Parts: sequence; C-alpha cells; structure tokens
Amino acid sequence: MVYKGTVVHGQNNENVVEYHLWTPQWTEMLQASKFSQEKWPLAFELLNNCGGPNREGFIGLQDHGDDVWYRNIKIKVLD
Repeated sequence: MVYKGTVVHGQNNENVVEYHLWTPQWTEMLQASKFSQEKWPLAFELLNNCGGPNREGFIGLQDHGDDVWYRNIKIKVLD
C-alpha cells in the first residue's frame, strides 16, 4: 500500500516493511542498496524520483523468472 509517500508491504494480514518515499532516508537507503548511484545510475534516478513531480504513476507486478499467477487484484484509492 502506498499513501502520501508512505509504503507498507503486507503479507498474511501483517505489515512486514514500512518506508517513506522522497525523504533523505529514502535516498540513503537507495544509495546503500544494489541500486546505488554508482552501480546503477539510471535505476537510482528512477527510484529516487518514482512517481515524477506529481507523485503518481503506474502499478507494477513482478516475478523473478518463475511461473506466477495473479487474481482478484483490487485497487482502492485512499483519500
């Protein structure tokens, strides 16, 4: 879930990770990751400015090379 820059990853009805986009801490976390500016400059730039100036964008689903199925995906706008 993403709401006003706060990202929460949930699994089995439990929040397992929370972080805040567009903060100095976010930039530090990126710089310390495999997507650092030195290792992957384009990825760093994209992730550090995700959502663009309007802070909105697309929803992405990913897998890592295995078969994957998605069903009953629902999107709820939080105001």
